[in-house]
Amino acid sequence: MDIFAPWQAPLPAKPQRRPPGLPEEDSKASKWEVRREKARALAEEQFKWAMHQWDEKEKALAETGLLRQQRKEAVREKSRERNRRKELTRQHCKEIERRRQAEVIEAAKAMEKKTEDQVARVTALHREIAELMGSAAAVRHSVLEANRHKLQEEESENNRKKSEKAEDKKSEKPTEDDDDPYPEPV
Repeated sequence: MDIFAPWQAPLPAKPQRRPPGLPEEDSKASKWEVRREKARALAEEQFKWAMHQWDEKEKALAETGLLRQQRKEAVREKSRERNRRKELTRQHCKEIERRRQAEVIEAAKAMEKKTEDQVARVTALHREIAELMGSAAAVRHSVLEANRHKLQEEESENNRKKSEKAEDKKSEKPTEDDDDPYPEPV
């Protein structure tokens, strides 16, 4: 860093009023020269000290800025990691909830299918029972009808036989036994 410092510039030589060589003047000039050198050295030391202080402050400021930046980055990274964990937890919970809902849906579907199967079995059983009942009723009805028909046939056969016997008896000669009001069964 180059900063113009007026005390660093070489001092112009002092114009001499008297010609050199006078002993009094030489000692005065050399005193002035020594003072000037001391002032220059002091100014240079002050400048070096000021520059050193400036560099130290600049270094401290740079370190502070770097530490702030590092702390900000650490906080950001920590925040990102926390957000990442939260997101993973949220996704995990969402996945668990999705699986639970899928299991509930599957269980509901299984229950519905089981219920439908039971209803279908019961309906088929009722239909079969109704058919059997209907066919049992039909069988009973047909058996009763057949029995009634058989009884009618037997009765008509008995009536026919009786009428044939009666005709046979009429066509035969009347005998004494015919007067009997209670004939013996044959």
